[in-house]
Amino acid sequence: MRFTVPGKAQPKKRPRVVRTPKGVHTYTPDELGYVPQVQARALEAGVKVLDGPVYLSMLIHRRMPAGFSRKKRIEMEGKLTIVRPDPINVAMLYCDALSGIAWHDDSQVHLRFVEQRWATVDEVLVDVTSPNGESPREHIDSQAEAAQKAWD
Repeated sequence: MRFTVPGKAQPKKRPRVVRTPKGVHTYTPDELGYVPQVQARALEAGVKVLDGPVYLSMLIHRRMPAGFSRKKRIEMEGKLTIVRPDPINVAMLYCDALSGIAWHDDSQVHLRFVEQRWATVDEVLVDVTSPNGESPREHIDSQAEAAQKAWD
């Protein structure tokens, strides 16, 4: 099951603790409402809750800075990038956001890959699959074979 979330990827924020007259309250901030956006896109794509292990693959496209020359934009398109937010923190947000939508619990999730690459637009491409009893390596190999057959 694949879906795309447009816009700049947001990382999982650190938990905050505040004192209230009723005691201590812990929460994770989501100022931009990014979690509901991720959930809505997943539901629109028809993502269903999977049982057992689940593979999560994410490709984070980061828009190139306006300061990049035209030549540099052509050169950098699709290349890996090292910019904030960290891809792992983005994946953590997606793991929490998709709990109850694509899987029952985060413990089911096995990250296949999370990559952050330069692109012309900010977006996150997400792929959620069930391994059907295969190990991650077997699953990737079978996916590669299927893709090769499709191209032949």
